[in-house]
Amino acid sequence: MKKRLALTLVILFAGSFFAYRPAAQSEANQTPIQQSQNLSEIKPQSFRAVAFGVSAKVSSFAPASPADGATSGKMGRAAEQTRDVPNKERYRKLKVDAAHDSDASLAGISAAPMPAPLLSFDGLSNENNAAAYGFRVVPPDPNGDVGPNHYVQSVNILTRIFDKNGVALTPPFKLSSIFSTLGTPCSTRNDGDPIVLYDALADRWLISQFCNNFPPFRQLIAVSRTADPTGEFYVYEFVMPNVKFNDYPKLGVWTDGYYMSTDEFL
Repeated sequence: MKKRLALTLVILFAGSFFAYRPAAQSEANQTPIQQSQNLSEIKPQSFRAVAFGVSAKVSSFAPASPADGATSGKMGRAAEQTRDVPNKERYRKLKVDAAHDSDASLAGISAAPMPAPLLSFDGLSNENNAAAYGFRVVPPDPNGDVGPNHYVQSVNILTRIFDKNGVALTPPFKLSSIFSTLGTPCSTRNDGDPIVLYDALADRWLISQFCNNFPPFRQLIAVSRTADPTGEFYVYEFVMPNVKFNDYPKLGVWTDGYYMSTDEFL
């Protein structure tokens, strides 16, 4: 496969001032907030997977049901409306003296109506989560991407594959169905914050979720073996290089790899 990154994940640490940076002797007299706000020394980090496997064909997965798989306590708290930031400090953009973005141009407004969609169909909803887990998930974290022949959608802890006409090619399935072949504690979990990306450069699909079972936390990544997302996936488990929670991960496709950033806090 063109991307040997399937063995290596480059992690860019982000997330306001909840960012990881190596401790330095010269910083001994700085306050924790001063240290965390200085982002100049953040550097990309590259790591090899600690576990690797090949999944079964996605087309063979059974519909998700409450009896199979496992999920985290976080997902069970359906009444939780927002993620809580433990240290209660304000984000950088909310600070009075925060630097403004250099681009201050205003968006233009047009009186022309938005064109009608070429195609519209029902995808996954929170009702599917209720059927699969016995509860609804807040927030739903909808995510998806489109390729030449498929649309792959995730709604937090469920995933489904459609063709370009909106015909479902798989039932709603749990991401643990893909990662279970790893045989690790994280491989049977469905912790959510999913990512679906179509890599047009390699004609492959990428599906990912985090694992918040215990620190150091993990990121699970699956890359399709072919251009068909209903087939087999190469699956990997990466260990985060610190004990901060890798919340709200984001992945980008580039010519030499997949790059990930996270919102990190204790």
